[in-house]
Amino acid sequence: AMRKYHSAVTKVFLVCCIFGYELFINLGSYIGFSNDGPAFSYVIRGSIFAGSVYYLPKLIFLKFDKRVPVFLICFFTFWLWYVSRINVDAFLNPVVLRVSYSEYMIKSLFVSFLPATACFIIAFRGQLERVELTLFWMLLFGGCMVLLALYTNPIVIDLNDKGIQLARLNATTISNLGQALSLTVIYILFKNQGLGLGYKAFVFVFGLGVGLPLVVTGGSRAAIIFLFVGIIAVLIAQRKRLNYGHLVPVSILSSSLILLGVYAFNNGFTGALMSRINTGFFTDSNRLELLRNALEGYFNAPILGLGIEPLGWPPHNIIVEAFLANGLFFGLLISYLCFLVLKYAFFIIYKEPDFAILPVLYIVSFLSSLVSGNIYGSNSFWALMASVAGIYLWLRRTTRKSGL
Repeated sequence: AMRKYHSAVTKVFLVCCIFGYELFINLGSYIGFSNDGPAFSYVIRGSIFAGSVYYLPKLIFLKFDKRVPVFLICFFTFWLWYVSRINVDAFLNPVVLRVSYSEYMIKSLFVSFLPATACFIIAFRGQLERVELTLFWMLLFGGCMVLLALYTNPIVIDLNDKGIQLARLNATTISNLGQALSLTVIYILFKNQGLGLGYKAFVFVFGLGVGLPLVVTGGSRAAIIFLFVGIIAVLIAQRKRLNYGHLVPVSILSSSLILLGVYAFNNGFTGALMSRINTGFFTDSNRLELLRNALEGYFNAPILGLGIEPLGWPPHNIIVEAFLANGLFFGLLISYLCFLVLKYAFFIIYKEPDFAILPVLYIVSFLSSLVSGNIYGSNSFWALMASVAGIYLWLRRTTRKSGL
């Protein structure tokens, strides 16, 4: 019983490392925290940090095959280099810091790096059997909190900039939460084809009913496109299990997508989304301008980079940002890391579909990091990357042991 409890707590903690902020931030206003101040976000981030510190010493005791995995070497090198650059810039060239030095350090080390390292340790120790159920319940809770907040808080719809703002969550975060919930539900429905239409299936379909509207409400175009990429990845993972029994989830899924479209067109929320889609799904003058500036900036200092955020704004593409901030070799390092873990993700999706949910979410998160976010703030992306690397290395180790 103790082990079961420990395993459940471990999975809950892992999901908190990936999505904790989005899941709980709206809870603050219901338990007496003010929405305006950052106090409650410190409580969430602080708890995740404390949990990560608990896991950190276990890193020393991980049993690797002969040598330390390439992933870990690259991952630690990347963060050491990035944080060193923040410090160098803070002393020698503070102009390139867009936010305060302490915010860079706290977000890089305590919000992104340490929780991701904890995720790697948990995954590498093989503690993620059936993590999709933990993921589902927690994302469902988070999704319901966001929906509740959407109906009880004043919402600012700002077409020019970011779609909608809700308390301390922005459009992309809301869409990504809905996307992760929807993909988790679709994955569970296909993985457990035996669900039939018992009460459990209805719970999951209810989850889709929360997840899909959130994707639309957030109004993030990328989230909608990448949702379909994620669904394709889930179908590839579960390709051997597809049969007539799947007609039910597939028809529920397609009819809910159609209903969602109808709801969308009749509803003011989607005014924001439709106007952004009409300006073009793949064109975004602001983002293209940022990318163009980033590339020009990069060629001014291709080897050493121009500093952490020299444009005064992130270029909304973490690979371009790495080249810009720290030069050629740093850019190549992050590219190698991302594609190494993509390879791991495809391997798991193809060969070990029972563990495919986090790899599917990593692929979607990686695509998302190419159009939004920045290095020190993309904590979900780093946590998913480390989890997938951990799962892959654990699977390789256990299959070697069993002589496969």
